Amino acid sequence: MSSNQSKASSLFSLLLICILHLVTEVTSKSYYHSDLVLDFLCESRSIPIFVRDVPWDCTSYVVCVQGQAIHTQCPATKLFSWTGQVSKCMPSAEVDTSRCKGQICGYITEICKVNPTARIPCHDSCSRFLDCSLSSAGTLPSSANEGPQFVDYLLECPYPLLFSPATGACQHHSFVTCRDKFEPKAPCDYAQYLQLYNCADHGCNDCIKHHPSCLQLSDGVHPVPLRPDVMMKCQQERTVDFITCPPGYRFASRNASNCVRF
Repeated sequence: MSSNQSKASSLFSLLLICILHLVTEVTSKSYYHSDLVLDFLCESRSIPIFVRDVPWDCTSYVVCVQGQAIHTQCPATKLFSWTGQVSKCMPSAEVDTSRCKGQICGYITEICKVNPTARIPCHDSCSRFLDCSLSSAGTLPSSANEGPQFVDYLLECPYPLLFSPATGACQHHSFVTCRDKFEPKAPCDYAQYLQLYNCADHGCNDCIKHHPSCLQLSDGVHPVPLRPDVMMKCQQERTVDFITCPPGYRFASRNASNCVRF
């Protein structure tokens, strides 16, 4: 090997070490599944080192080093811009996230093939995730309008929990950052309730009637619309409990906590 080739090889090795150190340091602080194997995203180009998007996730990108994908998260206030002119993390308001919407369904089979125990946040709601350990289709339709058509691996956290990419588990909403995804708060924001009434979306009256919302309400007890015998307890815009009068009784007033016979 010539001296020039030796120097080039040494420089490449040094560059590789620097990249691995930098990315490992960033990824260790990431809330996303840092161990996800995404090498298949690096197979499309022959150059040894390049940066590219994660097609289904605008909050992160991968550094491809000789076919190995190093998954890296953008800072909390930024998203990854992937255009012909720009390939970097930019302020969230400046990034078009439409390119990531719905893309996960096209990649989930490949992802789960090499990550059989992975749990991946879904693009459309902070309460949904894809669980690669499932041996059959998930329990949710890809959208309410699709009726019985189910998406492989798709699950939803019990209300009012949200999915935490940091732990791979459903947790209290105060421990989860939804970033660019929809954060469900009302019971009927969850498919588990919509399915009970064959509802197509969270504005469905049949669902709301049985599972009222605390959206835009202060913490504490509030009357349930059209139900003088029921009060609901709200906490951070979540419906956390109900207080019901015995049969034949109703609350004395819309702001009262005592039941009276009517």
